[in-house]
Amino acid sequence: SKYAKYLGVSLNNICVFNGGDAVIREFILFNFKKNLKVGINDYNYQMYNVYFRLLNIKSYKVKYIFSKTFFNLFEFNKKKFYELLPKIDIFFLTFPNQISSEDFTLVEFDRILKKYKNKKFFIDESYHGFGHQTFVKLVKKNKNIFILRSITKTLGLAPHRIGFLIGNKVSLKKYKNFQTPYQLSIFSGKLLDFFMKNTDLIKKYQSEVVNSRDIIENKLKKKGYLINNPRSNFI
Repeated sequence: SKYAKYLGVSLNNICVFNGGDAVIREFILFNFKKNLKVGINDYNYQMYNVYFRLLNIKSYKVKYIFSKTFFNLFEFNKKKFYELLPKIDIFFLTFPNQISSEDFTLVEFDRILKKYKNKKFFIDESYHGFGHQTFVKLVKKNKNIFILRSITKTLGLAPHRIGFLIGNKVSLKKYKNFQTPYQLSIFSGKLLDFFMKNTDLIKKYQSEVVNSRDIIENKLKKKGYLINNPRSNFI
């Protein structure tokens, strides 16, 4: 309940899992069917490809275009993305990922969700919290968007294995009904509870990461390096 409030959604909009990796695996298994076709953006978490291969899922990768003239050096190939959408069932978008920073605005993605209501969109926000926008506000009015959040990077608590699937309360109902009864250890639950009571510590940690990241970026730019800053905890 506290984490839902922290996100600005209701308890019906979130489902807890044993880490972000479990969210990905369970989502793929829940939606698996014969001849399932999926799309994914490049420079992504490699476990997606592992699950696709294990289940013999046909996947299509949308790559980024590199150019020194583009903002932040890399631009998502939206032409290929829109060409691919009619051919697939689910698109997996990690945002931010290793290089992306400005792939979609909220308004643009809301239009996509409404136009392609028969497609599902899984947004991996594992690296959220360091200056990047979030798609969470889109779940209340759209039943075809699902968002992954994790405490691994956002709170700097990787060993404690807490991940959340966020979605429309109607779409999320089956995931909540089939949850295994013991997703978290008591210690992990208590730890998250502590940080939900002390969100100022989260803000302080994230602010320190952002400041140190930007200092390094600026110093390297002064030395003539080309820098890609995806507004995450790395450059």
